[in-house]
Amino acid sequence: EESTPHQPLSEMIGQVVEQLDEAPTLPKLLCFSDGNVNICQQIGVNYSKFGILLLNDTYGAVVNAIENEHHHNAEKINIAIFRKWLEGMGEKPVAWSTLVATLKKINM
Repeated sequence: EESTPHQPLSEMIGQVVEQLDEAPTLPKLLCFSDGNVNICQQIGVNYSKFGILLLNDTYGAVVNAIENEHHHNAEKINIAIFRKWLEGMGEKPVAWSTLVATLKKINM
């Protein structure tokens, strides 16, 4: 039995992005498209590379602080990273396309 190759997260989001006319919100990031994909969970332990890019956190200080605050719980860290981004920190615009581009950069 051939297993289907795991589709990259960026592709998965990219496919439905056209249908998402509004900006990303935390609930949407936690329960994406068909409701089966938790983007925070999917990014998982890649939060460091991801957060540094998304938040323009050159020295990793912001991600480091978030990491300590959430005791290395990957999902909570990703939620905190998204919160900061949605509040206007880091890569602009706050749009699905920015998220997709960031995920592509870390090969996700």
